[in-house]
Amino acid sequence: MVEDALTATRLRQGERGELVTAEPLLRTLPGLDSTDPRLTREEVEALFQRLASASLGDPSALADMPIGGRTAAALLILRECMHHLGYGSVRFALAT
Repeated sequence: MVEDALTATRLRQGERGELVTAEPLLRTLPGLDSTDPRLTREEVEALFQRLASASLGDPSALADMPIGGRTAAALLILRECMHHLGYGSVRFALAT
């Protein structure tokens, strides 16, 4: 469904650089909860693969990743946006 929604926007995939977010649900993800809150597309993909492993019956895949349904959905949307729209990294915008 997320892929369909992205396709419907008619945005072309291309290198877009860094995606900046202030979404609190994403702040709990490993890497976005640090003093330099940034993840590469590959790191987001690895987190998503851990989520997929947990959904297939491996609860240890989420050992250090406090994730509920809403955070899982936010991670899925983030992963799809980065993958299909060409963002190379995501950074959490810290308040200044």
